Amino acid sequence: MWNIKLIKNILLYFDTSALVKEFQVGISSSLVSKISSTCRNDIQIISSIWTFNEIISVMDKISQKINEKTGMFKISNNDIKKIISTIVERMRTISNENTILKFVYLDHNIVTDSRILTKDFHLSPTDAIHMFTGYAYDCNYFVVHNKHFINQFPFKKYARMKIIDLTNENDRKLLEKELDL
Repeated sequence: MWNIKLIKNILLYFDTSALVKEFQVGISSSLVSKISSTCRNDIQIISSIWTFNEIISVMDKISQKINEKTGMFKISNNDIKKIISTIVERMRTISNENTILKFVYLDHNIVTDSRILTKDFHLSPTDAIHMFTGYAYDCNYFVVHNKHFINQFPFKKYARMKIIDLTNENDRKLLEKELDL
């Protein structure tokens, strides 16, 4: 199939928006951190290598915003460096079978087939890549924190993945219960 061996029982695909939540303070960040730090052998989180580029873009946008309460930037340069170094370190574990988070490479089929989602469902190219990657790796859950994407998600065609909307309390509780966290 694709270029990584996945032998876990429960596969979660983390969209960029879900991975970024681990580094932000908020309601859904505690669940993402809890999942990411679990030591269970039956859970595997995957995300596309494409995520790295998107995280840098998100960090750039956040770094330019001012916190209204403090008058300071929402994220410091040191925080950005820590986040990027954490992601880089995780990417080095692509071939390590013992890590919970694996970044998967884009291949010709994923890129080509994701274009169908862009055309048929008007998803952005990046959302289509993430969605199709989760589908291609036969993930049980697609974890996302992006209302716009959720409203466009082609539920019926890709029903084998449960979408988990981190902005939705019921979805967060459902995932926590189903993963027995």
